[in-house]
Amino acid sequence: MKEQVKPISQDGLDFGKPEATGGLWDSLKKAAFIIGSGIFLLAAFGNSITWHLQRFWGASGDFWQTQWTKLHLLFGGYEWALFFMGSMIVPTAAFWLFNALLMLADSTGGPSSSPATGSRWTRTVRSTRRSCGTR
Repeated sequence: MKEQVKPISQDGLDFGKPEATGGLWDSLKKAAFIIGSGIFLLAAFGNSITWHLQRFWGASGDFWQTQWTKLHLLFGGYEWALFFMGSMIVPTAAFWLFNALLMLADSTGGPSSSPATGSRWTRTVRSTRRSCGTR
């Protein structure tokens, strides 16, 4: 009886039988390994960050508590006023001040979108366009 020869690639890999597709159990093991490793790394990172922050807070003493106490006393202990100022007025004012600059730029047409003719920026762009073959 003649022996059957298995086809072998040039790399020496055996193509005689198909590779196992794995299945549900194999997929679950891989998923558990990946998720478990991720949780482990996040826990280690969290502990490290906590340690560094505790050292920072300890090094600064009671600086932040003193600042908060000053702010709290400034509002006379009235927490609703502190809430209103801190979470409504300050962010709204910052938003409108920043956007006022943008509205000013839009209404005046500046800063100009085209730089001066002889500026270094224009020369750089022109030389780059020439070297790339674009106009």
